[in-house]
Amino acid sequence: MKKSQNDSELLRFAAEEGIIDLPRVQEIAKMRKREELIKNHPFKIWQGKNGSWYTYLEDSGKPNGRRLVKKSSEKAIKDAIVERATQPTVIDIFDEWLGNKVRREEIELSTRDRYQRQFDKCFSSIAS
Repeated sequence: MKKSQNDSELLRFAAEEGIIDLPRVQEIAKMRKREELIKNHPFKIWQGKNGSWYTYLEDSGKPNGRRLVKKSSEKAIKDAIVERATQPTVIDIFDEWLGNKVRREEIELSTRDRYQRQFDKCFSSIAS
């Protein structure tokens, strides 16, 4: 515990003194996250004979659970993959909202359970 606290202090000191360029570190972290999302994309990315780029994105509203996406450049298709992967779902938003209500003690646990049951009953078909 002491080592990580000491490391945190050193990093804070380095950032305050301008030894570490925090915006650059944040940019690198963002690029790595982007690369990881693209690497973990479950579908193939390909360029068609017409020069356009294609891939599938998950879409629970479609019968086969995916939809074909066409973009004019490889960067645009990768941007679409990252955007889709970082979009919160209805479940994510509901869980965050409900958790915040409980944390701020605006509702009791029994109310949380009732809200959760009602959500599951009404929105299970569109939740993803």
